[in-house]
Amino acid sequence: MKTRIRLLLAIILCIAWVVPANAQSDNPKLVKLSDGVLAAIQKLQNLDTSIEVPEISTDGTLAGKVIDSSGNPIRGAKVTIANMDACPARTDEFGTFELSLPADRDAALRVQAMGYQTLQKDVHVLPWIKTPVTFTLQSRENFLQVVLEHQDMTHLQGVFDEAISKLQVTPKGRKYLNIFDDNSEQLISIYTSHPKLWNPTRILLQRLVPVAENLALAAHGHKNEAPLFTSSNLDLTLEILDAYSAYADEPLASELQDLAGELIEMRSMTAEQMLAVLGPLPARTVQSHIPKSVRPITTP
Repeated sequence: MKTRIRLLLAIILCIAWVVPANAQSDNPKLVKLSDGVLAAIQKLQNLDTSIEVPEISTDGTLAGKVIDSSGNPIRGAKVTIANMDACPARTDEFGTFELSLPADRDAALRVQAMGYQTLQKDVHVLPWIKTPVTFTLQSRENFLQVVLEHQDMTHLQGVFDEAISKLQVTPKGRKYLNIFDDNSEQLISIYTSHPKLWNPTRILLQRLVPVAENLALAAHGHKNEAPLFTSSNLDLTLEILDAYSAYADEPLASELQDLAGELIEMRSMTAEQMLAVLGPLPARTVQSHIPKSVRPITTP
């Protein structure tokens, strides 16, 4: 009996499915049942069965280090991603940096540092974890190093290196240093080809030693109310810049003249004021060691 009832209900449902809701029929109950089934089907069709899944970040983190061929960390190196508009990362005093990148894919990273050859390397970024990577940069001829070696003044290298490491992590300081780094080959050629520039350049570097020391000390919070440049030192700096620009091609000649003009505007600034103009120093950079004082040199 139960089986027959179930069979009958199944037949009725099948008929209700195939009979349109607006069909003409002698059986009003059949039409009514059809309307109800179709209404139920319509509700099922309109039912939102989608499930919202929270978006999960698939970014990875690149934990890198930049060193030289001797394994020493390179501070202030710029790390950029090729073909991507992203803010570059800068290495700290330990040569380390972190960069967030789309995970599970390759990224072409370019590393640049003053005095070193630019390096580009493809890195596969892993999801969820920090991907370690090390970049080893090869040194190239640097104008300051060539002059210091030629004039037997390599004992001053540490002082200038400390000041440069502070300048290259500031926006304007990096701009000034890039003038000499990007045009290093031309500046070296001018220097070696014109012996009359040798002695003035040597004297200028000797006079810039206290300037470099004061800049490095100011980065550590040491205050000195005296102007960073004395009148005589600034005048000599402007003369040297003018001499090199006379032999330089464009755009180096214009860049040296522009630099001279900006130095004139900063004539009476202290080291602290100079750093404020150059731009903010990263917090971790200020924690590096204070440079040792250098024995004063008698200017000939």
